[in-house]
Amino acid sequence: MEMPLTKEHIMPAVLIGVGILLGMLIMTVTHDYDNRGLEHLKPDTSYNKIKLDSIKVQIGKHDTTIYKLNIKLKDDIEKSYNLNDSSTVDLFKKLSSEKSNY
Repeated sequence: MEMPLTKEHIMPAVLIGVGILLGMLIMTVTHDYDNRGLEHLKPDTSYNKIKLDSIKVQIGKHDTTIYKLNIKLKDDIEKSYNLNDSSTVDLFKKLSSEKSNY
């Protein structure tokens, strides 16, 4: 006993097929759109290399400054440990009157 294909049986199948095709179309379009936006970017350009070199130089300058400040601070602390009371007061007056370079 075969069931005849009626409008009620065909319509859901057609709607499911159209939905699947529409979903595939939307996925293809959005995937292509996402990839198109990245095509013009080049990962290793001379501009990027120059920019990175500039950043490295700036980091090196800051590291050198921090290193020099640490050495100066250690020297000042060492001097203060080795001074007597009057010399400590004189050093305090001198350091407090100096303009800070930090």
